[in-house]
Order: sequence, then C-alpha cells, then structure tokens
Amino acid sequence: MSHGQSQRMLFDGLLAADAVKDSVILIDEPEQGLDLDGIVYLRDLLRDAKAQFIIATHCPFLVLDPRFNVVEMHLGYLDRMRAEYGVLLGSVSRRS
Repeated sequence: MSHGQSQRMLFDGLLAADAVKDSVILIDEPEQGLDLDGIVYLRDLLRDAKAQFIIATHCPFLVLDPRFNVVEMHLGYLDRMRAEYGVLLGSVSRRS
C-alpha cells in the first residue's frame, strides 16, 4: 500500500467516526503523499465532515471550496481570503 493510499484510509476512518462530530481538529499538511485525485477526495471529506478544521497547508487545491473560511497567515498577520482559485494564486504570487 502506498503512502497516499494509507493517508486516504486514515482520513476515511477519522472523518467518518461520530467521535469527531462538533470537534476542532488540527491537521498539518494533510496533502502530503496524495495525488491530485486524493487531494480532491480529502477536500470533499473535510467539506462533508461534522467538525471544524484548522489546517496548515501549502496546497491551494485543498481549500478551493466557497463554503470554506480560508485564513492566510503571513509574517504574523492573518488575512481572510475567498476560496477561489484566482484569489489564492494571487496571494501566492504577492509573497514571491
């Protein structure tokens, strides 16, 4: 089993459990080891889960859902962003 496959199984088990209902879950770079299909699959799991998530990620595709509240932290400041592809890419290019 590949790393990406084991990641998907882990998230399936975690997010399907009733134990996470109404929880706040911290996740650091959950996209690691996932291909694009896996990232989209994970995004859909996060969207449908009955929990709140704080996610550290470098992958804008993971948060491309207009129902998500996306906050960028850069140089000690927090900025709320719209979860739209162009907006996220513009944010990345401003830092370069």
